[in-house]
Formats: sequence, structure tokens, C-alpha cells
Amino acid sequence: MPFVQEILLFVLVFVVIFAILQKSKVLGDGKKQIDSLVALVMGLIFVAVASATGIVFQMVAWTAVAVVVILLFLLLMGFVLDDKWKENNFVKKGLPGLIIVFIVILVLYTAGWWDTVWNWVTQDNVVGTIILLAVIGGAVWAVWGTKSGD
Repeated sequence: MPFVQEILLFVLVFVVIFAILQKSKVLGDGKKQIDSLVALVMGLIFVAVASATGIVFQMVAWTAVAVVVILLFLLLMGFVLDDKWKENNFVKKGLPGLIIVFIVILVLYTAGWWDTVWNWVTQDNVVGTIILLAVIGGAVWAVWGTKSGD
């Protein structure tokens, strides 16, 4: 992996970890120095592990593609339809659900586990199919099965 990519991934991990630590205040309130030190160490450890760097680099690339596709979709929806489309249940609940499914599939694919999971589920494995259907049903219920007042 080129040196510039490693630097960019280090900066990405550092900023994300630092932001999470600042927002969650896990290490205490007003502890920017400690948060930055922990983020620095985690970023350096991350860059040292080549397999993790490769996975995140692939995920960032595919996530950028997905963000562009979603942005274009929403842009076209804004041009074609009036403002009431933003209040549609699909936009409020379905789109985040699709994004979650995309992220799960992306993580499985970039980590190299997609073929294993897919083969396990599609074989004559009844338990695997039942678990897959239960996960899909749980995701559908979580997205659409909330209070009817929403």
C-alpha cells in the first residue's frame, strides 16, 4: 500500500477515534490530551496491521461510491418531487434500513467473509436459513415495526 494511503487511513482512524472519545466522554470531560493520545496510539496500531488497513481502505472506497449513489438518488427525488417526499416512511425508515444492510454486506465482503456466510446460508442448512430469515425479520421489524404514531 502506498505511503500516502497509509497516512490518510491513519488520519481517518485518528479523527474518528478522537471524535468518538470526545463525544462519549469515556475518559472524562475536558480530557482532550488523553483522548488525542489514545486516538494516536490506536491510529498507529491500526496502520501497523496490514489486513485491517486493507479492509478499511476497501470499505472507505465502496462507502464513497454508496454515498454518491444515495446523494444522486436524493438529489433526483428533490428535483422531481415536492417537499412532501421527505416525510415518506420509506425515506424516514426504509433508507436507513437499506444503509444498515449495505454496511453489513460491505463489512462481510471486504473482510472476506461474504462467501463463507453465503455458502453457509444457501446450503441445505435449515438452521442457517432460519437464522438468516430471523435476522431479516428483526431488521424489518426494527425499521417498520415501531409505533404507528411515527
